[in-house]
Amino acid sequence: MKTLLSICRYYGLKGTAAKVWEKYVVDRKRFHTDAKTEVPTFPPCPERELPVIKERVQPFCIYYLVHYFYPNRQGGTERFVFNMARAQQEKGHRVKVFTLGTADCNEYPFSVGDILYRTFLFEGLEVVEFRYRKTPYGLFYKRIDPNDRSMHRFAMYFLKQDCPDMVHCAYPQPMAAFLQACTEREIPYVVTLTDFNIFCHYATMVDRQGHFCPGCKQGRRCAAVCKTNTVPDFSQRYRYAAELLQKAAAVSVPSEFVASVVHQEFPEVVPYVIPHGIAPEFSFSRGPVNRVKAFAYVGTFSELKGIHMLIAAFRRLSGAYTLELYGTGTDAYERQLKQLAGNDQRVHFRGPVAFKRMPEIYRTHDCIVVPSLWYETYNFVVREAIATGCLVVASQMGAMPEAIQEGKNGFLFKAGDEDALLNALECAARFSGDGFPSRQPSTIEEASKYEAIYRQYVPIK
Repeated sequence: MKTLLSICRYYGLKGTAAKVWEKYVVDRKRFHTDAKTEVPTFPPCPERELPVIKERVQPFCIYYLVHYFYPNRQGGTERFVFNMARAQQEKGHRVKVFTLGTADCNEYPFSVGDILYRTFLFEGLEVVEFRYRKTPYGLFYKRIDPNDRSMHRFAMYFLKQDCPDMVHCAYPQPMAAFLQACTEREIPYVVTLTDFNIFCHYATMVDRQGHFCPGCKQGRRCAAVCKTNTVPDFSQRYRYAAELLQKAAAVSVPSEFVASVVHQEFPEVVPYVIPHGIAPEFSFSRGPVNRVKAFAYVGTFSELKGIHMLIAAFRRLSGAYTLELYGTGTDAYERQLKQLAGNDQRVHFRGPVAFKRMPEIYRTHDCIVVPSLWYETYNFVVREAIATGCLVVASQMGAMPEAIQEGKNGFLFKAGDEDALLNALECAARFSGDGFPSRQPSTIEEASKYEAIYRQYVPIK
């Protein structure tokens, strides 16, 4: 865990103060509210047909841009980029991943102007990790700035050096100036939206009052309801986002739910829906579960993930069941969770788990519970668990219902409703395993679909 001094050194005093205020004041109201709010509905997005997958002609060079990456972070977006980059490299393409880093300046041996960088290999992938000498205010989530001269200069240095054929950005907010440089050099880029940060500076579409957001209204609702010092002009942020998406060769999303929300916010954008592929490590090898005894949660410990509600519901479940909790979060929230667990010997805190151990975790548990209190845009845990043969209990919101067939591979419950969660756990405990469908899209299928999109815009050499 970074010390406060190192955080201040990275973000600056003003940036650190803003992060602390939002985390411990704003977020406390957003995710600790007891108000029951209705989940809005979104109009369906027109379906966009994927290009025909053609036989490979020649390999090309692909840049992947992402805000965080392994080994420092291992969330859903990071997993998508890792799976995609690895699959394309296995297809013979030359791949390079660019990601922001948060280490001290002296750990980066190279520089381009005001940006420092270092390179390393992760699981055979070439990674360029970079940071600013002085971190811009609101960099990671709030700021969209296509006129960032430091980022533009950094991008131009590598674009001229490698001449990539395609740039694929999986988190565009901090990379706007990089993508602007691509436009100037006539290098096509694809944007994959893995969450809502392109128009929601909280990324979750849960507003400051704890209500589910029905839409940003081109930044007007953000300015009225979720005003923050880190975004001086919400309308400008929206315009920059719209321009970034309109200039993209293609925009993609991992679920129909995200496509509906994005199309509502940017009517001119009709994204491709390409579900994230599941890596081959998560194979359906043990057979589907037919008797649930071991429940588990795997992921970040935070209020929006609803772990406190899971513990409370599980303690009301009678029987010789266990609940294994894998992950970590803030010290305060972990203390709250342990207090909730009390002296219930069936609840175990196992700490964080490395990505390589994830298949083992799924195979040694019967039911994975995902009690999120916000719109999950895809959720790898749900799909990986099902692919491995686990039953899943999940909130009935966002993209998760797209993967769950009620009573066959899992059970859904109303988000935020402890009684409904308890009922779903009881249904899982009675599950017989009949008719369990395990089929999930593979990384090979996903990579082939993106390769087909790339080839539409990469000239034949």
